[in-house]
Amino acid sequence: MMEFGLTGEQQKFLKEVAQFCEAECGAVPIEELEEKGVDPEALEAKIAAKGWYGLPYPKEYGGMGKGYFDIGLLIEELARGGYPYPGRLQLTTMIGLNILKNGTRSQKLNILPKVSRGESTLSISVTEPDSGSDIASLKTKAVENKGGYLLSGQKLYNSCSAGDKNTIMVAARTDATVPVHKGLTMFLVPANSPGLTFRRLHSMGRKIGGLYEVFFDDVRVPRESVLGEVNKGWAVLTGGFNVERAIISAGLIGFARRMFNDLLKNVNDRYGPSVNPERRGAVMCRVAEFASQIQAAKLLTDQALRSADKHDLSIETVCQCKIVGSELVKKLGDFCAEVAGGKGYLMSSLVQWYFRESRIVTIGGGSSQVMRNVAGAQLGLK
Repeated sequence: MMEFGLTGEQQKFLKEVAQFCEAECGAVPIEELEEKGVDPEALEAKIAAKGWYGLPYPKEYGGMGKGYFDIGLLIEELARGGYPYPGRLQLTTMIGLNILKNGTRSQKLNILPKVSRGESTLSISVTEPDSGSDIASLKTKAVENKGGYLLSGQKLYNSCSAGDKNTIMVAARTDATVPVHKGLTMFLVPANSPGLTFRRLHSMGRKIGGLYEVFFDDVRVPRESVLGEVNKGWAVLTGGFNVERAIISAGLIGFARRMFNDLLKNVNDRYGPSVNPERRGAVMCRVAEFASQIQAAKLLTDQALRSADKHDLSIETVCQCKIVGSELVKKLGDFCAEVAGGKGYLMSSLVQWYFRESRIVTIGGGSSQVMRNVAGAQLGLK
């Protein structure tokens, strides 16, 4: 995979991540983690010890002060190198960046150093049973009470929400008398708060870390837990979408590269020189096509992350990244299963895990349909 314009420091960092993955990720028992529905805690601790959870935060918050492109390098290489679920690091990074941008000094000092040390994780709770892509229609409410707020409602399809060391960024309605975009507020809610309960969802994929239904039953949060300003949560929530989707796209490229590398091995095993040339040629053409698509998707994502570092990332560019990367991963998941044949159908095969994990990518983080609508609007289409 060609890397353009990396500094010497970035090349060294990329090599360090690759060596870490080679040493630590190969023996991670994915079947066992899925069965238990847990994160690879020992591996997470080693990633935190490297300081990578603190990669984007200033040194005063225990971080390394790196840019968005460096975050993309880390997320992509971990996914390529066999890290079973970069989603925990990815989510924590994205919400942490939101706190860095919109949080109070006290919130930053309280949360970000713990995140940098791997002592705290972060997740987001927005989607509801009747509020998916139409975020502004959410019904979870927050009512002022004794100097704070009481949160009541239900969230759905929340990744990595449970756990005593997790804090959730929650969207709730604080004013029902104004237009829907103007009455939302974001809150930072510890996952072990009284009145907060979780129901694990039995999902096709994302069994590591887990998908949850989350219930808020008069969960009390102090006023200091408001992220940003009261009733101005829409800007807090959506203001980071561009960068977040670029980071998601980097993870997609890494996952595509991981699947592709295994695909090459399977193709060589099943379609070697002894196979009919016409049959082998058809498969080789598909493999070559995927190689080109991965390179194109990576260049698009790298461009987006570099633009983010210059504060010049357009909505159109990031929508293109998400569409191209996610649909590539989904098609590659299909093709890996086809090439593996019956072996790939067995639950003992890594191919079936690739297939299952590639189903969600065109939905989570902004569906392909929504991304196309948004990109179309940027072209002047109504």
